[in-house]
Amino acid sequence: GEAEHTRSKKFYSRTNKGSGFQNQIATHYRRQNIIRRIGERISNLSFNTTTPNSSAPPSSQPPSISITAAAGASVSADQPIPPVPPAATQDAQEVNPNLESDELQTTVSPEHHYHLPVSKKKKINVYRWVHSNQKDPAFKDFLNELKSHILSRILQDDSDSTYTKEELSHLELSSDALYEHSVLRVNYTTYDLRRSQDSLNPRTHNDILTLSRDDNPSHPFSYARIIGAFHAEITYNGSRRQRIVRPARIDFLWVCWFELDQSYQGGWAAKRLHRVRFVPCANGNAFGFLDPDCVIRGTHLIPAFAHGTTSEYLPYESIARNKELKDIIGHEDYYRYYYVNMFVDRDMSMRYLGGGIGHAATNELTKCLRPDYMSPPAESATSAMDVEDLDDSLEIEGIEAVIDLEEEEEDQDTDSEDNEDGEGGGVDRIATVGGALAAGADSWQDDSEYAPL
Repeated sequence: GEAEHTRSKKFYSRTNKGSGFQNQIATHYRRQNIIRRIGERISNLSFNTTTPNSSAPPSSQPPSISITAAAGASVSADQPIPPVPPAATQDAQEVNPNLESDELQTTVSPEHHYHLPVSKKKKINVYRWVHSNQKDPAFKDFLNELKSHILSRILQDDSDSTYTKEELSHLELSSDALYEHSVLRVNYTTYDLRRSQDSLNPRTHNDILTLSRDDNPSHPFSYARIIGAFHAEITYNGSRRQRIVRPARIDFLWVCWFELDQSYQGGWAAKRLHRVRFVPCANGNAFGFLDPDCVIRGTHLIPAFAHGTTSEYLPYESIARNKELKDIIGHEDYYRYYYVNMFVDRDMSMRYLGGGIGHAATNELTKCLRPDYMSPPAESATSAMDVEDLDDSLEIEGIEAVIDLEEEEEDQDTDSEDNEDGEGGGVDRIATVGGALAAGADSWQDDSEYAPL
């Protein structure tokens, strides 16, 4: 294009500014094209070390050496590049060994609401894990709670259903193992029908938004902090209709719950953010398990710094504590309150405002959050049968008007008879209306909202 001349001028700063700078610019330009062609070929190569019908001979040198040598040599457009083995794609894992190969995946099928990796790299023996943390209040009744959660999903019962030890004994974890994951990706539809995704990490971005757990909530959402994301392989030999013989995978989140601060008024009418706090660990509902499919999206909670920190929510050294947060605010403290940032982005604002066409599934549930001006008008207490009993004297825009309802009905009957005759009734009607408008032109106020036509 017209700006192409700036490209060659940029190469001038990389020359010796001598008399032969033109040849040096051409050399830089040629090298840039060679490197570009190499990059295009590498991006088109399969990561398989051997490909069928491949005419390229295998390289006798390591791939990294071969590619480096090719970049420094004179490469023609037809010269083949040796394929890159899978080992060359593991650089990201070598930089951060805690990440699994499928956790590095940035795209998730839009057909799925969430994505947890399939890797089994981080295997945890659940019985040893619970035994080593038996003094941690977060592990209180861990196995029974976990099995109850899984069984309620298998039998499609309520999430708060309770089961006997005999019923729970029919559910088994294959190899007594849980498999932990570092990243949970959640797809959701924005208010304007676009697709978006939140990446949730138990160590960093770990606060989530779900629908309320209460049957008759005063607030339609519940908030939780992810402690860990896991999957397990289970078998179930209880009910014949729900029997699972072969190990089946099930995903779940281990969370600690927030509760709405009832002593604080938030929302549009109060012109303040909603405020939440952790459920104290003495409460049996402080921790729980959650189906990842119930996560709406990630949320942003702002610590209420002015209220300080407290140790009453979780006064012990616990695995449920966020490591990064412990380094910031101390060893035994949590922030006392958190504010729900409903203005973190446009989609989040519309979830609390309501009316988003992409939020059709939750719009009905969020009516209680809407400001007063968005509430539907209250229905009139006067029934249709009481209209005849109304006084004929009405007041419109501060002007008292006397209307004879019986005379109006007679006029309507006369008009309908004229229309049935078809003898110029329509013309007479228009003339009558036009005459009335002309007669009252002096007193008529030109207001489009109350215009007669």
